[in-house]
Amino acid sequence: MRSPAISRSDAVTVTRQGCPMGKGRMIWVWLVVAATVAVAGCGSDSSEAEGSGGPTKLTVGVGAGPFVAPLETAQFSDAGFDVTRQNVTSGSVAVPLVLNGQLKFSQADAVGALTAISKGVPLVFVGSVTSTGATADQDSTAILVKPGSGLKAAADLKGKKVGVNGIGGAAQLAAAAAIDKLGGDSTKVEFVEMPPNSLTGAVADGTLAAAVTSRSEGQAEGLDPIIAPTAEAMPSAPLIVWVTSKQYAEKNPEVVERFAAAAEKANDELAHDPERVRKIVVEKATAKISPELAKTMALPQFAPTTIQRDRLQTVVDLMVQYKVIPKPIDLDTVLVAS
Repeated sequence: MRSPAISRSDAVTVTRQGCPMGKGRMIWVWLVVAATVAVAGCGSDSSEAEGSGGPTKLTVGVGAGPFVAPLETAQFSDAGFDVTRQNVTSGSVAVPLVLNGQLKFSQADAVGALTAISKGVPLVFVGSVTSTGATADQDSTAILVKPGSGLKAAADLKGKKVGVNGIGGAAQLAAAAAIDKLGGDSTKVEFVEMPPNSLTGAVADGTLAAAVTSRSEGQAEGLDPIIAPTAEAMPSAPLIVWVTSKQYAEKNPEVVERFAAAAEKANDELAHDPERVRKIVVEKATAKISPELAKTMALPQFAPTTIQRDRLQTVVDLMVQYKVIPKPIDLDTVLVAS
C-alpha cells in the first residue's frame, strides 16, 4: 500500500484559521529555522560555571500534564541542579528558546524535533522523558470514537475526519501507520488538527469521527478506544524527549551528562512507582478521571533508560516512509549522553 505524505498540503484539506492544515508543521519548522539564523549571533557563548560550590541553575521547558513528573522527583536537585520550570505548549515555542539559551533543556515531541533537525535546526537529544507502550494495554494514547458510531476497526475510518494535535506530528504519524498496518488506508483518512483539549469534545459533538489523544481522558469523556496507535506503529519508541542546542552541548558536556543521568534516575524512580505516576496523571488531566478509571488506565511510560538508538531509528524510518522528512537522519549527530 502506498504510504501517504502526511505533512504535505495535498494529503490534508482542512484549515486552521484559513491556512492549509497540511502546511502547519512545515510552517513552524521554517519559523524555527528562521529563529536559528536570528539567534546564531546572540545565543549564550559562555559555558556553565563549575566549581563555584553552588548548584547549577537551569531554566527548563516542560510540557503539560504528567510530563512534569520527572522534575517532581529529587533527582535533579540531588545531581546539583537548581531548576526553574517554564511551561512550553509546543515545539514552536520551546525550540527558539532552547536555541537562544533562554532554556538550557526542554521536553519536545521526538517526531517534531526530528523534523526540525532534518531542516538544519541544531538540536540534540539528551534523554528520554516518555516512550510509547510496548503493547495495546500499555498505550496511553488511542484512536477514540463515539459509542454507537459503528466505527470499530481501521477500515471503518475511510473517508472520516480524525483529529490530531498536530499535522505531521507523532499522533498523526502513529495513527496513519497503525491504520495501514491494521488493514485500513490512511490516504483515505482526513486528518484534522485541533488543540489537544478540543479533541474529545469534537468527537462527542460529531465534528470529528475520531481523535488521537489520551486514552484515559477520552474514556473519561465517554469515548471508546478502537486502536492503540503508538503500540501498533512504534512500540517502545521515544515519544517525548529532552533536547538542548548543539552549541550548549558542545560547550557544557559535563552539565549535559549530569542532566542526562538525573533524567534517567528520575524515570527509573517513576517506573518503579506507578501509583505516584497515576496520581500525577489524575491531578494534571484536563478531564475528570473517575477513581475506577484511574485504577485501570494506561500510564505514561517513563522509560528508565537512555534513548535506545534502534527504537528511535524505527521512528525515523516511519517518518521517511510517510514523507514527514525527505531522507534519513544520521542519529550519530542527534544523540548525546546516550
